[in-house]
Amino acid sequence: MPKNSAGVVSLLSANKAQLGIVYATDALSGFKLVVPLPMLDQLPIDYVVARARDPELDVQPFLAFLKSPEAKVTFTSAGLIPIDD
Repeated sequence: MPKNSAGVVSLLSANKAQLGIVYATDALSGFKLVVPLPMLDQLPIDYVVARARDPELDVQPFLAFLKSPEAKVTFTSAGLIPIDD
């Protein structure tokens, strides 16, 4: 039994399972959505950005990209809610 979405996707990809339940954002292209499951009054999942421990790393360009119009389009097309300032 897989312990996460990646494991489920792996089983589906290898044809070792006929059905799997994963977040839509974790499913790769080529899989057919059979039944969308309701949220059941659960809080949304928040994906976080963590800053590297190395103070020498310049993370500002990456953080700026995550807030860019291009990233917002990408997040939205993947079914995610873009980052707010």
